[in-house]
Amino acid sequence: MIRSILSLTYSLIVRVRLLLYTSGLKKTRRLNSPVISIGNITLGGTGKTPFTIYLAKKLKNEGFSPAVLSRGYRGSAEKMNLLVSNGRKLLCSAEESGDEPRLMAEKLPGIKVAVGANRFKSASLCHQEKSPETNIFILDDGFQHVQLKRDLDIVLIDATNPFGGEMLVPSGILREPLSSLARADAFVITRCHLSEGTEEISQRLREFNPSAPIFPFKHRITTLSPVDFPPTEPSVPDLAAEELNGKRALVLAAIGNPLQFLQDLEDLGLTITGTILKRDHHPYTQGDIDAAADEFRRSGADFIVTSEKDEIRIRHLDPAGAPFFSAVLEVNSDCENDFSVWLMTRLKGSMPS
Repeated sequence: MIRSILSLTYSLIVRVRLLLYTSGLKKTRRLNSPVISIGNITLGGTGKTPFTIYLAKKLKNEGFSPAVLSRGYRGSAEKMNLLVSNGRKLLCSAEESGDEPRLMAEKLPGIKVAVGANRFKSASLCHQEKSPETNIFILDDGFQHVQLKRDLDIVLIDATNPFGGEMLVPSGILREPLSSLARADAFVITRCHLSEGTEEISQRLREFNPSAPIFPFKHRITTLSPVDFPPTEPSVPDLAAEELNGKRALVLAAIGNPLQFLQDLEDLGLTITGTILKRDHHPYTQGDIDAAADEFRRSGADFIVTSEKDEIRIRHLDPAGAPFFSAVLEVNSDCENDFSVWLMTRLKGSMPS
């Protein structure tokens, strides 16, 4: 009963807030370059960070000079505005930027990444850095950030839990009512290789948005890469997905969708000997790593596996003699060409002449 009342209250707040911006009673701001928002309507991991990385690389390959604007959740600079990367070098730590912006900055050489709750100010920081000159912005986790006008809203839908039980928080995991899907310009169904219900998901999306194109994408672990703890450890090779069948792993994770992470690892043929799961964005201590190393030795595992996001938060610590690997996630789709054609066609009308 209490949860239902809280969900109704939350729904009212969300609807009133959106109405204030759409009616003009609260002002939205526009950047002088096109903005593409990557977002979702549910809590938890839908694959926004790997898809943002994928999109930034695609835009750069198409001749654009993109920059990524992220809130920097749980980073000390969240209430400030800070460049994580100026496109030439990394400028702050993961503790300052938050784990996801730091991960994006490391994976996107030549592309600026900025953090801060005020995305307009973050964009100004990017423009102040003239080399490379930014001409398009990607708004990471931006569907609810209606303070900033965008040219494209791409909404990610997790095929394994597409509509969050159709209940708003705290009764469910919806961040907005499903009617908000009408604002989307395109849908990307993530982890579509794990669900046979992609067509059913598409039909449900059509009830709220009959015109936005729908692109199924796959998010797959391709490699386990050794965690780069300081000081530099002896060189250990990556483990390709096809080498993992029959291996035993202890899993350490503090991410939005840990159960799906475990399933992804088991799909590679790994035997999970144990799990240490913590709240998303958990600030790891040396005690956490020591405990994980002790559990590793008791479990009979071949190594400890964590996510790339977790690696950002543990690699300043001592591995305590245990072998740690991070799972490298790659994004791809059978409809990549269709997505590219749609994206470039839409951007032609948004770029300044």
